[in-house]
Amino acid sequence: MNLSLHFDKGTLLLYGAEEEQLALLEAVDWDERTQCYRAPAAEYRRLVTTLREQKISFQDHARKFSAESFSLKKRSHHAPFSRRPRIHG
Repeated sequence: MNLSLHFDKGTLLLYGAEEEQLALLEAVDWDERTQCYRAPAAEYRRLVTTLREQKISFQDHARKFSAESFSLKKRSHHAPFSRRPRIHG
């Protein structure tokens, strides 16, 4: 079965994972509601790195995103007391 990785609202969804593959993946839990394995989206890099290191083939649908360009509306200035002190050595 082919493992596929998807993103949904801050969560990674894993479909088609086999038991021996799951044993290698941290932070992945079964979710009865969605009938699939899930992991927090913050685990994406570690999960993909582990899959690659273990030579587990997968389809990465979670990586599909659109780049956004945001402009700064207001320039912020730090108060003098909040600036980091310079360390002279």
